[in-house]
Amino acid sequence: DTLNIRYLLTILLNHGAKINLTNDLSDPHSILTSLKRIQYKPESLQLIFNAAEKVDIVDRITHEVFAGLWEADLTLDLLHRSRNPFSLLQCTRICIRTAMGHRCGQYVRHLPLPVRLKQYLLFQ
Repeated sequence: DTLNIRYLLTILLNHGAKINLTNDLSDPHSILTSLKRIQYKPESLQLIFNAAEKVDIVDRITHEVFAGLWEADLTLDLLHRSRNPFSLLQCTRICIRTAMGHRCGQYVRHLPLPVRLKQYLLFQ
């Protein structure tokens, strides 16, 4: 089941899906409300955290939404990502994927880059 979710997420991401982790809980399709459904699938959560192009979480809201649902370290990871800038590697991935648009999964495979870098860009 975890592999299926992670596989589907990877397909969506490689066809241009964007992930933003924000505290806009008024949106019924907010990624934060969806995260509660996969809280016990760490590989899928990690993929979502790593693929997020924007992380803007208010501590109080995060604790209200996830109180008692997540292990403390998952909430701390999310808060850490919200408080700290992306690494240069993450920024580079976001820029390359944004420039390639919804067909980034196809285009990345043809770039003259090392295999490891292509895997990183494709969340593999």
